[in-house]
Amino acid sequence: MAQDTADQRGFEGRLVHRERQPNNNFDIFEPVGGVPTEFADGFGQVLMAPAVSKISLYTTEDVSADETGAQVETRRVSRKLVVPTRTLVEFCMQTLSSLKANKALLEQYNNQQIDLIDKAAASFEPPTQS
Repeated sequence: MAQDTADQRGFEGRLVHRERQPNNNFDIFEPVGGVPTEFADGFGQVLMAPAVSKISLYTTEDVSADETGAQVETRRVSRKLVVPTRTLVEFCMQTLSSLKANKALLEQYNNQQIDLIDKAAASFEPPTQS
């Protein structure tokens, strides 16, 4: 669906999604120069309120032992995202629906990754110590 375009409204960029349903019509454009892509290891905190939800994303910076010897990750909040709560709920529902629809494919991919790791581990020989 993605295509470079300039529509009659003057929006330039790449049309990445077009939706036409009763009471739900929109086009999503990505600017010509693209948008930043950011990686996060996980969600640090999610605060939900009726109007908006705030999501903290974190990256893991270090893993080290604490005074008891337990391995502790140092996580730093890297971004905060504020979205309408309704939008967050819709996203969660779409994600779960997509997971359900693609369950077999995801399981197949996961099994292939496990097989690859098992084969690599089985063929690994630690270096001999002299």
